[in-house]
Parts: sequence; C-alpha cells; structure tokens
Amino acid sequence: EKYLEDPEKNPKPEFIVDYIPATCKRTVKGKDGKELVKERKNAQKILRVEGTVSKLINRIAPRFETVPGGYTRIYKLGNRRGDNAEMAIIEFTR
Repeated sequence: EKYLEDPEKNPKPEFIVDYIPATCKRTVKGKDGKELVKERKNAQKILRVEGTVSKLINRIAPRFETVPGGYTRIYKLGNRRGDNAEMAIIEFTR
C-alpha cells in the first residue's frame, strides 16, 4: 500500500509511519481490552483520520508481527506544481 505525503505539512513522516505500525503491532499481540483502547487512542491522536487506525490494526500490523523495524520506504518525488510543495510516496515494505 502506498500513500502520497507532503513533507512540508508533516516534517517527519517516517516517524509517524514507523511509529504507528509498531504501536498497532503491540495491540495485535494480545493485550487486555484496557490497554488496547489506550493504544488505539494514541494512534488516533497522531493520525487524525477516521477508520485508518482500525485498518492499520486489522490489516497492516499482522504483516509486521515478526519484523523488528523498517516498516516503510519513502520515495521523494520532487516538487508539486502550483504551490511547489515537496512530495513523497510512503510505501509499506510488505
């Protein structure tokens, strides 16, 4: 899965994109309900998009259960026409 990102709006996309799967991976590993809600809320605060956290926990995080890190690749695309904002594609490795 790939996502188009504007690094100007989000100066550290690799932090967020690597932090979120790691957080969601911890929720998949069988925590009790109270801690699962806490991890979901923390991820929701960072992402601020409805439905994304459940997609990460249910679909993407199980792919990375055995992987210690390096969940994403970032490809710099250059500048966007119009406002000249730098663009990048963020891609999950699996």
